[in-house]
Amino acid sequence: MNALKHMEAIFLAAVVVIGMSAIASDVIASAPAAKNANGANSSMVSVAGDGKMAVVTISAKRPVAVAKAG
Repeated sequence: MNALKHMEAIFLAAVVVIGMSAIASDVIASAPAAKNANGANSSMVSVAGDGKMAVVTISAKRPVAVAKAG
């Protein structure tokens, strides 16, 4: 019965919380994009080099069938 007496206050508190979260998300969305150490946007960063893709070679024995099944 006590909760029913304070239902209006609970509703108003919920509206305030939802309103504040909406304002906070708008502020975060309108903030400028984060910069990296060089001052460029992270989407504009490129890797210096000759443009070849790195190749990783792993040399190891293949596991026997019993080890693979376990």
